[in-house]
Amino acid sequence: MNQFGGYVAAPFRSRIHNIRLYLLLPTLSGARLGPVHFVVIREQGPGWDRRAVMRDQQLWPEHRDFINQLAEDRLLVLAAPIGELSTSAAATIDPTAAVGDDLTYRALLILDTENEHQVATILTDDPWSKSVVLETRTVYRWEILVGDLA
Repeated sequence: MNQFGGYVAAPFRSRIHNIRLYLLLPTLSGARLGPVHFVVIREQGPGWDRRAVMRDQQLWPEHRDFINQLAEDRLLVLAAPIGELSTSAAATIDPTAAVGDDLTYRALLILDTENEHQVATILTDDPWSKSVVLETRTVYRWEILVGDLA
């Protein structure tokens, strides 16, 4: 095991993908290493039109303006649609295309907020949240250990 500030990296091998990962476990000292962000996975909700591309969804201009304002306010570090892998080939499916009946539209956001409550409060104001075009599926606390987003 390797020491990283207030953490110990414990090797772990994923059985699903057969890759080596490291679990970062806090040591007794518990010192923070870097900035803490929140990773948010949002997914299409009942208001999502499966036949329409991302930019043709209802309230797209309002959603786009909301996201851009979060970035200007330095609350949003990055945001992007994330694509699924095709089951028939190793190609990635265009995450901005219409999803049809077989796929799920998802977006990844990295927010720079104080806590999970602030994440929820911010995303409640998104026009796509209000019209249930997107719903928040998961929120993860993310502490950067190596590198930075600047």
